[in-house]
Amino acid sequence: MSKNLWIKSSEKCPYTEKHIPVIIEALKKLLLLKCDLKSIRTQRIKRLLAIRGNDLGYRVYANKIGERFANQLKLQCSREKYNPNKEWLLDMIWCEEDEKVEHEYQIKNLIMGMECEWGSKRYLDDDEYGNVKYDFQKLLVTESNLCVLIFKWRKKDEELIAAGKENALSEYFQNAVNGYEGYLKNRILCIGYCNKFESFYFRIFKNKKCNE
Repeated sequence: MSKNLWIKSSEKCPYTEKHIPVIIEALKKLLLLKCDLKSIRTQRIKRLLAIRGNDLGYRVYANKIGERFANQLKLQCSREKYNPNKEWLLDMIWCEEDEKVEHEYQIKNLIMGMECEWGSKRYLDDDEYGNVKYDFQKLLVTESNLCVLIFKWRKKDEELIAAGKENALSEYFQNAVNGYEGYLKNRILCIGYCNKFESFYFRIFKNKKCNE
């Protein structure tokens, strides 16, 4: 597989690392309409991944998914402490907590951290992917087994990505990961949505030093 290849979500996922095939399989069944508001898209993604995290037995933190939906998830979970309708640290996390303690402030392991960003330019910023890069940096410093960034491709990049080719944003992702000297074992699963092709395209970015 080419290091620059973006993979369409409808294709077989070549990554076998824990939870990545589960996330991709879930997203490829998600129907996003071009007329959907950004908030609606984000809620659908959060709900979908909240279900997956719940099914895997993790505690899920994600807000704005709706009280009724949150209560439905809570009923499916045997842990009394479980409450997914909160945000902590990122847009969504899956985590393991120490069940031996009687409070909810003893995290054992951060399994997955996710940021979902449908916007483009940030305030007073001319970078067309400014918001995406800003959230990417949050994941870069997050010590999680897996980090996930979900975003929308700009129209000018959709043909390139659908053809599996490199572009300026994917070059930024790799350069940013290589330049970070902190938690080097982190890997970031970047998943960009193309409106034109109504599909997600994904790729993993790792610090090259991890392979040395």
